[in-house]
Amino acid sequence: MDLETKFELGKLRNGGVSMICNSELPKNVKQIEYYQDCKIFILTFFSTQNGEESLMIQYELKDKSAKVVEETQEDQILLVDASNVRNPIGYMVPLIRSGPSFATH
Repeated sequence: MDLETKFELGKLRNGGVSMICNSELPKNVKQIEYYQDCKIFILTFFSTQNGEESLMIQYELKDKSAKVVEETQEDQILLVDASNVRNPIGYMVPLIRSGPSFATH
């Protein structure tokens, strides 16, 4: 991904979260981790044939976006590759949340 890659978070009608990216994402995202104390997402990819994790992308969230993630009850996020605006591709990815307010969930 290049330096112009942008992500945008949204709230779905069912209370879930969507994450849209303007650059092509690998189709092998394993999970998205959210760390409440730093307000960051880490996208973890499978990057080898035997499924080893070896690539991660870190993305810092603004307060408003962080609140959307913290309030959702869903354990998955809709990840949308919008690099081709005529034919965006979306798929569900596990959302792993870490932080004080998630410790009891």
